[in-house]
Amino acid sequence: MAVGLCILSSVSWSHDLATRDPFIPQKVDIGASFGAAWTSSSYILAEVYAGMEASSCGFHCFNYLDGALRILALNGETDYQGSLGWRFQKYFDDSSWGPYLRPFLGLSHNIYSGPAGGQVLNLGFGGAALGTFYYLHPGADLRLELGQGFGPQSWTYLTFGVVFKFRN
Repeated sequence: MAVGLCILSSVSWSHDLATRDPFIPQKVDIGASFGAAWTSSSYILAEVYAGMEASSCGFHCFNYLDGALRILALNGETDYQGSLGWRFQKYFDDSSWGPYLRPFLGLSHNIYSGPAGGQVLNLGFGGAALGTFYYLHPGADLRLELGQGFGPQSWTYLTFGVVFKFRN
């Protein structure tokens, strides 16, 4: 056990965690999240998303155009959602944490089972999300997001995920 700890402590990381600069924007990021959503019912939520750096909005602040596909499901009801958003993301020199704001627009397709089963296509919804990311590695961040969507039915969601970052 002690030998294993000595070997792990001698592994050389590509960045010194005490002196590294966590500001490492990338041109493309792809991620997956899991969480929960609430309307009049509670749902399990799975999400995949991709973003592309669109512009810089100042010192350590970047804009990303991103898209998300979500599936909300529970008790025979399934909601498929697709959205496009604009993410304003801020990086700090002295912290591994950073906030972001993401307004979005999209559409959803609800499928209900049971005696009152059916399908509903909502051609438009909008919302906004506040989130934070935590730097893990130059190629990966953790992401926590709390959002509110509005449409024929409003919903609140909370997701936790991993983002992989790539350069073009």
